[in-house]
Amino acid sequence: TNTAIPARAKTMRILEAGKTMILNFYNYGECFAHYRGRIMHLNQNREHGRTNIAKPALLLAVIQLVDEQQICSNRFTLTMEVEKKYCDLYQQYNWNNHVTPICYPFYHLKNDGFWHIRWIGTEKEKDSPSKKFLRDNIDYVFLDDDLWILLQHQDWRHSMADFIIKEKMSAYQ
Repeated sequence: TNTAIPARAKTMRILEAGKTMILNFYNYGECFAHYRGRIMHLNQNREHGRTNIAKPALLLAVIQLVDEQQICSNRFTLTMEVEKKYCDLYQQYNWNNHVTPICYPFYHLKNDGFWHIRWIGTEKEKDSPSKKFLRDNIDYVFLDDDLWILLQHQDWRHSMADFIIKEKMSAYQ
């Protein structure tokens, strides 16, 4: 091992090789605290005096799909599996019968700083994106590397899911 390479650079090489790993010398607690704070301060719409759960529902769907090994790399797209999981969770925790279309949180999470879009060509701005727009213009979506690493650890992944359910989903019923 080349000791001159920073630990983060070594980690990135492992991620690029597509391997799942648990890092022994990584501060999962600090990482969890950081992203817990980011998720607590999501930019969420309000409807009829209540906070819309679309963004946390999508994040929870991604976490559950990672847990089920349906999402195996930090490059994913708007698939039927993602949409179905999102809709199921939204309906489970929603306070009314309306489900916000997945295209909105899938696109607008990019404004929260840890959800990134890799565009096909140049970046496109859209106030009200459609699923067709997303499928035609997005190559893939990826999370911050640190958040992705956190979600690879089963205990921390479950802690993040529990946090989202308790603080961002259940609180708004």
